[in-house]
Amino acid sequence: MTTCTATPLRTKRWTLRLDFFEEGDTTKVHAVLDTGDTALETRTTSPPQPP
Repeated sequence: MTTCTATPLRTKRWTLRLDFFEEGDTTKVHAVLDTGDTALETRTTSPPQPP
């Protein structure tokens, strides 16, 4: 008989926050990925799409 000693799984929870803003015809997005140890942050804009 063989005994298996598996390493326990490590689980981490990351939180992603997306904030959308409309300013005139432009859409702005602010994104934050929080890993608990650090946070990555970015901002971007999108021009209006042609009809």
